[in-house]
Amino acid sequence: MWFRQLALFRLPQDARLDLEALASGMEQHVFALPGGLEWSSQGFVAPASHAPDRLLHPLAGGALVALKREDKVLPAATIRDALDAKIADIEARECRPVGRKEKCALKEQITDDLLPRAMTRTSRTRALL
Repeated sequence: MWFRQLALFRLPQDARLDLEALASGMEQHVFALPGGLEWSSQGFVAPASHAPDRLLHPLAGGALVALKREDKVLPAATIRDALDAKIADIEARECRPVGRKEKCALKEQITDDLLPRAMTRTSRTRALL
């Protein structure tokens, strides 16, 4: 594993790293997939693939951690196309123009319908403590 971007921070000499407390705190924030109507989710995952049950991988005097973030991607063009089709259907069926408030409500409804099926983008941020 290589780091693409690296930022170094110097801790004070009296700062001690308590790995047990860090590991127990990380267990409260484990990564879970985003639910049906959630746009994103983030949490800690195992940094080493050979030890998938440990969120904190100890190294010589330090530890390796990984934060995973998953965002749902729903292109605006997809929402716009579905909205235009819905508006055209309403105007053809009811022979009336669709107002601004109704368009906003339809857009929210379409977004809620498409969000569970949206593609996801995953990123990981690793840190060496």
